[in-house]
Amino acid sequence: MPPPARSNGPKRSNSAAIVAAVLTGAFLLVLGTTGMVALTSANRSSASDYAYSTGDYSTGAPDGSDTTETFANDDHGSTSDRNSTNDEYTTTTAVPSGPQPVYETASNPVATVAMAVPDVPCDLPAWESTPRGAQRYFKAALPCLDQAWRPVMRQADLPFAPPNLAFPSGGSWSSPCGSVSRSQNVAAFYCSSNTTIYMPFRGLQTDQLGNRPAIYLGVFAHEYGHHIQNISGIARAWQQKAYDSGGYDTPRALALSRRSELQAQCFSGQYLASAERTDSITTEAAWNSIRNHYERGDRPGKPRDHGTPEHYGGWMETGYSRNNTAQCNTWAAPASDVS
Repeated sequence: MPPPARSNGPKRSNSAAIVAAVLTGAFLLVLGTTGMVALTSANRSSASDYAYSTGDYSTGAPDGSDTTETFANDDHGSTSDRNSTNDEYTTTTAVPSGPQPVYETASNPVATVAMAVPDVPCDLPAWESTPRGAQRYFKAALPCLDQAWRPVMRQADLPFAPPNLAFPSGGSWSSPCGSVSRSQNVAAFYCSSNTTIYMPFRGLQTDQLGNRPAIYLGVFAHEYGHHIQNISGIARAWQQKAYDSGGYDTPRALALSRRSELQAQCFSGQYLASAERTDSITTEAAWNSIRNHYERGDRPGKPRDHGTPEHYGGWMETGYSRNNTAQCNTWAAPASDVS
């Protein structure tokens, strides 16, 4: 289903990508385009090339001065061990029994079965534009997203396991998917190998976006959408197709990447609707987040891996207004609706 049209022309934003894809059980570290979403600031004259990454990263070793604190989601049924030398938590997650992933895109059950994200009240703390304040906010939001998506996956007869959450400090860090250097200015990304959402405070640009937590919640819900794609089998399916096309910078791979990013946007919109209906966020805040996402997307001269700003905001609005996973099936949409 195409996203709704907008009359107010969206602004442009920046995009870049360095990713690693999980293909046939192996991690292939490649230069590609599967997951960077640009953050546009309220003050464009001072905007940086920060990117909301949604893929797995490599190249550029960290300088060793930064640390990553990982929050192991208690809902995993997993065991966690703390490494006292670097303040990291490693998590061993039990392999779920029962439903298994379906390695398809357009025909994946989460894309074809009409399912609404249920209303899940979420007791979100007041936003504080500090690293610890952001951590408290996202830690509070994580179990709410778990509760929202678990019944959806159950209805689709797909496996569910919650993601972990990590908070890298500074601008350089490592993950099992690779490492990020200061020059890349990555704001947030999802690593499929350890099913972890990374939310570095430095990349949120709170100095420019200010006290508008629903914007950050929309970004967080977008990354959670990539987790849903991962555990459902969608991510592996499209990445395999991209790899088979000859690499992640081919026209076909870029088109697949756009469909992946726009579906995650639609999933994010579904959760924003749930949060609004339960008064976890206000209607004004939800629309503030949606309007902000109309200011993100691919800009001229950068890889066409996320979609135009109009489509990037439009698919989030589609998820918000229709709350139907089948309406978020970007894989079956005409190419003109995912450009």
